[in-house]
Amino acid sequence: MHAWDVAAALGVRLRPAEEVFAAALAVARRVPADPAGRGPGFAFAPALKVPEGAGPLAETLRLLGREPRAWPGTGG
Repeated sequence: MHAWDVAAALGVRLRPAEEVFAAALAVARRVPADPAGRGPGFAFAPALKVPEGAGPLAETLRLLGREPRAWPGTGG
């Protein structure tokens, strides 16, 4: 996730191996989604709805509260 944050800040596309996407998604699915532990001052924003058919990167980003469409060109 931090690699995507850096890529988004630099305006470049993140291109890790597919195995990295799979591992990141598995971890993101385990992060507690309790709103009491999400938001300002916490590591992650509230989880966003994951649209049907979202790819592994987009799903990971949205589960961790990031809106990939807000950062065009990053591969989200």
